[in-house]
Amino acid sequence: MITQAIARGKVWHQRLVPFRHGFHYPLWMVWCDLAEVDAMLARHPAWGRRWRPVVFRDSDFVDARPDSLNDKVREKAVELGLDWQAGRVVMLGQWRTLGTLFNPLVLYLHFSGDSEQPDSMLAEVQNTPWRERHFYPLNLQKKRTGWLGGEPPQGLSCVALSAYGTGLPLGSSRGLTRFAPNVGRQKGRSGRVCGWAAAGP
Repeated sequence: MITQAIARGKVWHQRLVPFRHGFHYPLWMVWCDLAEVDAMLARHPAWGRRWRPVVFRDSDFVDARPDSLNDKVREKAVELGLDWQAGRVVMLGQWRTLGTLFNPLVLYLHFSGDSEQPDSMLAEVQNTPWRERHFYPLNLQKKRTGWLGGEPPQGLSCVALSAYGTGLPLGSSRGLTRFAPNVGRQKGRSGRVCGWAAAGP
């Protein structure tokens, strides 16, 4: 299983009423086993826990405590009914870059034993700019189409994961080709549609 990678993708927003308007722009996200954060930081001199162009801070995720993110995520998962006391937890999200952080959605996926397919997921949604955090647990099942999905929890209208070829993490561990989550897409009373997708290099 791939435990350290950079995902490329795009984020988009579209307003349908009173007139159609939308935009999209590229983004990159970090895919990292939470037990290997320091190992990933050591791979590039511009990455670190402080005073670097790219900085990882445990306090940027889940809550403001400086405690290990691995521990905080597992605690939150157990609190919401997921059994994450064992196994591996991998995050897909953005790390602080040039002193700024914009992270409306972070995904934490749980892998049991040596499995290369996640069995459950925790979505951390932040209501930027008010910095309100909400967490949505989800058990995942593989569909006939090859997609991983589950019954969306209240407040998260659409959750699906897909991989193509030797994708991350649903296919072979030989290499990363494409990883395309489509999470948090929703249409509300205002006629807004938003979401994001990420693909490997």
